[in-house]
Amino acid sequence: MELRVLRYFVAVANERNITRAAQSLHVSQPTLSKQLMDLEDELDLTLFMRGNRTITLTEDGQYFLRKTREILSLVDHTVANIHTREQLSGQLHIGANESPQLKHLAHVFTDIQRENPDTQFHLHGMTTDLAFEKLDKGLLDFVVSVGLVNADKYEQVRLPWTDTGILLMPLNHPLTEKETITEQDLENYPIIAFGQEYSYTDLSNWMGTSLGKIHFVGSFNVPSIGIQMTQAGLGLAFCLKGIPLPHDLTFRPLAPAAKPSLRLIWKKDQAMSGLAEEFLERVQHLAH
Repeated sequence: MELRVLRYFVAVANERNITRAAQSLHVSQPTLSKQLMDLEDELDLTLFMRGNRTITLTEDGQYFLRKTREILSLVDHTVANIHTREQLSGQLHIGANESPQLKHLAHVFTDIQRENPDTQFHLHGMTTDLAFEKLDKGLLDFVVSVGLVNADKYEQVRLPWTDTGILLMPLNHPLTEKETITEQDLENYPIIAFGQEYSYTDLSNWMGTSLGKIHFVGSFNVPSIGIQMTQAGLGLAFCLKGIPLPHDLTFRPLAPAAKPSLRLIWKKDQAMSGLAEEFLERVQHLAH
């Protein structure tokens, strides 16, 4: 199975028309049709349902398209990494849950990009589970997360910036009368968790055995969603200080202070591009 044929398959899936796909690929329609049929024969699968003017993907075809896009993305990313080992250019991809502290990494990006105009930086907001899945597949260079990771599989550096945990609430909520929120204050109210890693790693350290007494009614992985859930009256939301709030919500800090520590994580023994090495070196310098 050749990469060229996989790119043909993606083009046809995108265009949903053999003629248009052939034109975009600069190949003849009969050649493209034969390549697709050979691909189906090789896989022993039917990837397309062919109509008079359009073609659509079968269920197997949809699954194969998702995996093919991942394969091609990994190949393109790997080739770019090889090239950037010779010169500081190319792309860097980092997956992270939303945090106000990511602005510090953006400053590192900015400094590198000003010195090396051919570089691009992509910071992808996503859940931690998805970020590690993409890191394992080679689709990300780094992950920013909280808590410890498997030391046999990953390397990490603790970042010098920490988030500050807060509790979001409506302006008229009884807890607004308190200056800080303790674990005992939470036992009588429904609570919305900010992502599994924040709720059950650092919050468990903050609350200890009291965590089991909390009535969790939901969770979110993007602060704007947590804000909407709080506005709707579902519960009070754990969040991070520094997130812009609407006029009808306020917050109170936690006591003792909950400060999730961020870590920059990468796969052990992975081959890095020159850009990734430069980025890591600068972050490590800031961390020490």
